[in-house]
Amino acid sequence: MHETDNCSNLESDGCSTVAEYSAYLYVYSPVCLLGVILNALVLVVLDRGTVKNLHASTGIFLMGLAWLDLLCLALSAPLGFVRCLPYTHEWEKPMRSIYEAFLFKPLANTLSTGSVWLTVIISVERLLFVKHWLLAKRLCVQNFAPKLILAIITICAFGISVPYFFYQILDEDGNLVKTEFGDSFGFYCYLWARLVFVKFLPIILATIFNILLLVAVKSARTQVERNVVMTVDEQGRRHGQQMRLVSLVVAISAVFVACNVLEPFFHPGIYGGMFGECALDSDLYRIMRVVTNILEMFSLAINFVLLWLFNNHFRMAAKQILCCCCLHNRVDPTEARVASAFPECVDREERTKIDEYDQKDRHETNGICEVKEGPPGPANAAKPTSSGETAPKL
Repeated sequence: MHETDNCSNLESDGCSTVAEYSAYLYVYSPVCLLGVILNALVLVVLDRGTVKNLHASTGIFLMGLAWLDLLCLALSAPLGFVRCLPYTHEWEKPMRSIYEAFLFKPLANTLSTGSVWLTVIISVERLLFVKHWLLAKRLCVQNFAPKLILAIITICAFGISVPYFFYQILDEDGNLVKTEFGDSFGFYCYLWARLVFVKFLPIILATIFNILLLVAVKSARTQVERNVVMTVDEQGRRHGQQMRLVSLVVAISAVFVACNVLEPFFHPGIYGGMFGECALDSDLYRIMRVVTNILEMFSLAINFVLLWLFNNHFRMAAKQILCCCCLHNRVDPTEARVASAFPECVDREERTKIDEYDQKDRHETNGICEVKEGPPGPANAAKPTSSGETAPKL
């Protein structure tokens, strides 16, 4: 996360300017709190059907990403108050130091690292589904595979952040001071290695994989059009399902890259090497450090909005949950809608059941949650009623 730790002046972590004070208190912390709420909503919507019933790999990865982002934002939310508000009691200073040294820096960095690499993994998973569908489907059916990947990412992220637990201690006055390990050359090398592995490498890989994904989708579209067995409607439906997920993954990766690409360049080692050690105490450096931290928190908080914009089924399910209707006297329409967004691991029987729910949902009216959209088809044709009369078309 925030690579400010081999700066010689540890006091620089506080708020020394009005701009820092305003940014931390009125932008950074509110973004974190809003992100906690939005990621909680993502978990609620996805848990209603996608993962619990279907175990789709994409849904599992999105839920894992939401959990990591939520916990990271929750740990980061108090940072503005801890760094910028004046002390009112003697016990506050050591408590704030404990939070920053033993909670925020090691644990929030662990969660942020896991989120970064999981974003890359989601791009790889989607690329596999586009280019090697049968292999990806076999891995998807074995739903322990994505869960195992999540566990490995979390363990590795924690291992990478373990040195943060040991490089600072509290002195008798409650101030944070570096340990002998924190001043060692080994810790300096660790910070550089972490910068490459957690910042530069994921950004480069995410960019490459998403370019390959867009190329693969275009190639897959051409192959589908040449498939004479599939009807035009089937081709369009399959391509539409693929494009919804690809657009979502590309959007998540694009936001991640855009919000994190500047932060490595404001690492004290890089910035100080380019402009001199004295530049680390300049107002420009301090302001840009806050700006990059805010952008990073924004990238963790925005996934609900991206799911809402790029996935119609997620949006419908979220609306049904938020308006607290269409959930009674119905046969799980929310689960059917969410499941439709992740069709790779659904067997034929479940797929038929979901399509029946989907068609029924297009024609039922239930207060403010009436579903009016959906292409015309056989479901819209006139059907005879029980009395033998023909019902009017909807």
